[in-house]
Amino acid sequence: MNNSKTDPKPDNKHGRALTALLEQGVAAVGLGAACLVAPSFLEPSSVTASVAAVLRMAGWISIGVGAVLLGLRFSVQSKARMLSSLPRGFPIAPDPAPTLETKGLTQPDTRLQQ
Repeated sequence: MNNSKTDPKPDNKHGRALTALLEQGVAAVGLGAACLVAPSFLEPSSVTASVAAVLRMAGWISIGVGAVLLGLRFSVQSKARMLSSLPRGFPIAPDPAPTLETKGLTQPDTRLQQ
């Protein structure tokens, strides 16, 4: 269990995850681009035409997956920046409902409970 007292950099894991998303996204886009360019180097024939079609489809899918990974990475990063700009201890709700002591009452009103 990682605790903020024992782990000097608790955000290091999140930074590594963001870096991994960036690397995987760039790799997927690069692989997709390579699959789209590869059919231009094949000699024209009936077999290579079907291989080229499969490579194009795989290339577009790979580019799509890479775009999703990169979008996810930048979305999470912007959300983390937005949350880190908030002050610590930011109040989520207004003051709690006043208690009987703060209203000056010492006992609850039991007249309606009879």
